[in-house]
Amino acid sequence: MNKFYYLKNKFFFEKNFIILIPFLFIFSRFFLEISLIYLTISALINIFKNKEFDYLNNNFFKIFTFFYIVILLCYFLKKENFSDESIFFYLRYALYVISIFYFLTKIINLDQLFFSSIKISILLLFFDATLQYLVGKNLFGYLPPASNRMASFFNDEAIMGSFVFHFFPFIILQEIEKKRYFQIILFAVISGYLILLSGERSSLGLFLILIIISLIAFNHLIGLKKIILVFL
Repeated sequence: MNKFYYLKNKFFFEKNFIILIPFLFIFSRFFLEISLIYLTISALINIFKNKEFDYLNNNFFKIFTFFYIVILLCYFLKKENFSDESIFFYLRYALYVISIFYFLTKIINLDQLFFSSIKISILLLFFDATLQYLVGKNLFGYLPPASNRMASFFNDEAIMGSFVFHFFPFIILQEIEKKRYFQIILFAVISGYLILLSGERSSLGLFLILIIISLIAFNHLIGLKKIILVFL
């Protein structure tokens, strides 16, 4: 009984933090950062404790570390061209990705819960951004940053389009596995609509490129997955 309770509640906080990532990204960047730091520390402890070094010894981490070192060298060689010392902390983004991937592979059905969380967050933005567009303010009373740009819960940050673009590929990855093509089309339409409302041209351009390439590669499932992973 105690063993069952332990297994059921192992990684309890990690599981819930990952499920909440899309919502923390929208509503609290501070708590998102705290959650990601906790996930990273927990993942690294387990990786070293269980000697699962394959999670760190992969091409993604090697390539990211290489470019991180290049950026640091550029900083020290041409320091007058850099005004932001936050580049010293860029490596944490690679650790965030590895920690999330670690728990997605360790916790049963967490990937499904995470993908469902993304869908709900996009639908929430859909209703709130539409309300902001029609009424002039969202559920929290936030006004749009410009007459032709809706930001929903992001208020004056105006990054709704970027958020949708970066999370939408996860939906494609989930739905192509289950061959639920209607949901891919549905969320593609909703995501495109939100990006248009956001007025972010760069996100719109990248989104259209993703859609076009995905359509071309749709008959080759393995190739499509690789392409989508590039956009994540």
